[in-house]
Amino acid sequence: MFERLLAKRYIITQKRHSILTVCSIIVAIALMTSLFTAFSTAMGCIRDIAYHNAPYHYKIMHLTLQQAQEMETQFPEAESVKLVTEKDYTCSIELFMKDYIGDTREYFLAHGIETVGNEFFDWNQNLTNQDLIDLNARARMAQYFAMFYVLICLIAVMLRLMIDTAFEVSSKERERQFGVLQSIGATPKQIVNIITFEGLLLSAIGIPLGVLCGVGLGYGVYQAILSSGVAEVYLGADNANLMQFHVNTLLLVASAITGLVWVLLSAYGTGMRIIKMTPIQAISNRSNTVKKVRRHSIFGLLFGWMGKMASRNNRRQPKRFIITTVSLTLSILLFSCFNIVMEKFETLMDKSIQAVYDGFVCDFMFEAVKPERGSDDISRISPDEVISIGEELENVGYFKNVAYDITQGRKFVHPDDTKKWSSVSYVNEAEYHIQFPDAPVTYDELTKANGYLLVNYGDVSENYLPVEKNNAVQVVINNGFREIEEKKKKGMSMEEIEQEDKIREFPIAYRYQFPENQGWYGGFGYQLIQTIDYYQEHDSELYGNSEVYATYSCDIVDDKDYPALMAWVENNPDIEMDEYQNFYLQRKKLRTMTSAIEIGVMFLNVMIALIAIVNMVNILSTGILNRKSELASLQCIGMTEGQLYGMTAIECVQYALISGVTASLLSFAVIFLTEHFVELIGAEDFYQGVGKISYTAPLPRIWICALVAFAVALIASFIPLKNMQKESLSEQIRSID
Repeated sequence: MFERLLAKRYIITQKRHSILTVCSIIVAIALMTSLFTAFSTAMGCIRDIAYHNAPYHYKIMHLTLQQAQEMETQFPEAESVKLVTEKDYTCSIELFMKDYIGDTREYFLAHGIETVGNEFFDWNQNLTNQDLIDLNARARMAQYFAMFYVLICLIAVMLRLMIDTAFEVSSKERERQFGVLQSIGATPKQIVNIITFEGLLLSAIGIPLGVLCGVGLGYGVYQAILSSGVAEVYLGADNANLMQFHVNTLLLVASAITGLVWVLLSAYGTGMRIIKMTPIQAISNRSNTVKKVRRHSIFGLLFGWMGKMASRNNRRQPKRFIITTVSLTLSILLFSCFNIVMEKFETLMDKSIQAVYDGFVCDFMFEAVKPERGSDDISRISPDEVISIGEELENVGYFKNVAYDITQGRKFVHPDDTKKWSSVSYVNEAEYHIQFPDAPVTYDELTKANGYLLVNYGDVSENYLPVEKNNAVQVVINNGFREIEEKKKKGMSMEEIEQEDKIREFPIAYRYQFPENQGWYGGFGYQLIQTIDYYQEHDSELYGNSEVYATYSCDIVDDKDYPALMAWVENNPDIEMDEYQNFYLQRKKLRTMTSAIEIGVMFLNVMIALIAIVNMVNILSTGILNRKSELASLQCIGMTEGQLYGMTAIECVQYALISGVTASLLSFAVIFLTEHFVELIGAEDFYQGVGKISYTAPLPRIWICALVAFAVALIASFIPLKNMQKESLSEQIRSID
């Protein structure tokens, strides 16, 4: 009773300390609760999706109606047994279990079901895992929760530093009081109990509020992630409602208990530190002493005597100063590193998409199909049909930058009269700009030219140059790939086929050395290029009834048109697109996932920053109020109000400057170690995708964060100083906080 009474009185009389301590508890509990809520929401969404895909735990299939009816009564552990008639007129039993059944295989074998593990038995393992139905599910869930709880405990260690600081500040001011209590008969156990009861009473306020704030914060993050479109992209518009917010009561209790344990440990540890002193030491001990006073310091050299006093003030409580600067440093470092990592991640995703899709940067790629032409693996259509489909894509209104070409695989005649494969391509304007952005001639100029653009795709030896007569190239205009294959099927030899070769000279109007040998068009060294407009005007009858393989690349005009665009594609018999050619959807998925990760990690980073800020506000405001009489004494002997504010500002500069410098040095170390780790594992190719991280890249973010921390420190210090100035100096000197 004695301990509880003193704890209550201190909480009531010292409202400022109590409020700051409660705020520390609320922030710590809110962070843990929001993480627990994120875990329960993730698990709940997985469960909802699994149930939607297959609304049963187990399904026994290929039964006759009589077998199914007999089995309906064999499963007393089932909450529901549903008899389903399949499309092939066989029957199935869908079981939804209501409780734990142990080993799944043993359970069904015990009930006479011999089809466990074969094609007649379906097991919705995701749903049984989430509902903890079988033995493996419970073991797996325990493993997941244990891994997650380890993360929670690591974060809780950091949170305890903040709570420790709150109790440290509170108890430091009462060392003399505790010494007096011990001198009049209070036992060490009672002293510890006073602080422990204080922690319990503050927890009774802070923990419920922290849990509520954590749930609200978790819901806010859930809504933010949902607004990124992740549900629509990964589940589809019809199933987006499957991603719901879930709150698990047991996890909330776990968060509250974890927080309570940390608070009690902090309170108990503070009490044990106090009782190590004798009553005489506690009574005579001067609060906030500095054992060693340096005659010269960096801040003293920069700011004179005010800098010296500011350094002394911060060194009075080295533990508080170190904890605050460490939390600020980690917060600043995490923020800067997180932003750089996310930028590199986005770059890597874009590079990965281009690498996977052969460097294509368009949104969609379509293939022209004519299934009525036969069962060939590659559908071929006429050049006129290629142009017709291209114009259809341009006019439908959903696409922009529609790029396509008509490419004829033909043989070029070389100086030694050998004939080697190359190609003649007619490209539309969009394709021309994509393939040849640095060409020496514009699309319109090439159309009006009396000849072709000869493109060299790399350093080709002289004996591979085509024959040139009057600046022209000789090309076989019949016997393309398809024609040769058809003639071979008829039994003709290559000698007989080549006897039918029709050779035509193609005039060369321009030449273009391609900047890189990218091996396009089968690695041909040379290619002749002209425009679709030129083809329609001059060469439309050149190749007879030859057929080509046509692809179209294009971008979407408006993201809102995507559903209508996909419906139009599905109903168009002239084109087709598989999932690997829908680059727009692949990029959207990756970018949406990146946005969701950014929101989640940014939330965590903001919470860490909030912890550092609360810690700093607590220490700075308390430190100033503890020195009220001392500061008043300094004003009595000549310190002006401006000098008082200046000294306080220098104290704030020390927190921000030391944190900024330390974070900068740590960022250099992180980048250095990362580079050496990449070299150690032989993954230097990684940098080809994202580029090396510059040592100066984190610095702007670090010092912006340091300036924000300085501004917060000024506000936290100047507010109590301003309130103190409302009192007379004599009142300030006589005051006892």
